[in-house]
Amino acid sequence: QVFGDKKLSERNVALTLANIIQQFDVVAIQEIRTQSDRHMEDFVRLVNSAGAQYDYVVGPRLGNSKSTEQYAYVFNTAKIMIDRASVYTVGDPDNLLHREPLVASFSTKVDSSVAFTFTLVNVHTDPDAPVLTQELEALAEVYRVVRRAGGNEDDVIMLGDFNADD
Repeated sequence: QVFGDKKLSERNVALTLANIIQQFDVVAIQEIRTQSDRHMEDFVRLVNSAGAQYDYVVGPRLGNSKSTEQYAYVFNTAKIMIDRASVYTVGDPDNLLHREPLVASFSTKVDSSVAFTFTLVNVHTDPDAPVLTQELEALAEVYRVVRRAGGNEDDVIMLGDFNADD
């Protein structure tokens, strides 16, 4: 929760988070709450301080309240490639989503004839929204939009904090 300046300023917390990142090839991060444009750069530098090779992409500040947040993806460049042209925030002209999801397409770094490609959709719904059900229902359309925009990509994974039980 709330990945902001305080977490990075507490050395033990920041190192714990960096160690967690190093256990995975791709990690979706949510609730980035800071005004610093260097927040993710500083964090990934810490992740890489032990010789790892991670990079990141971060989306714009989003939210229907005074407290805006960013999404990011952190990925191991030794194993994963990102199509930077594929990174975008899903449009929401009807304002059905509290925070518009961040989309990015990736592939594994193996022989290109057998590389696994996939698209991630980072979602964080608002549990306090009076119309959470409406927001959850809108995600079905988000999925369809992402599938259409991704051309032939059939591995679209919607992930994050849906703030819903069943």
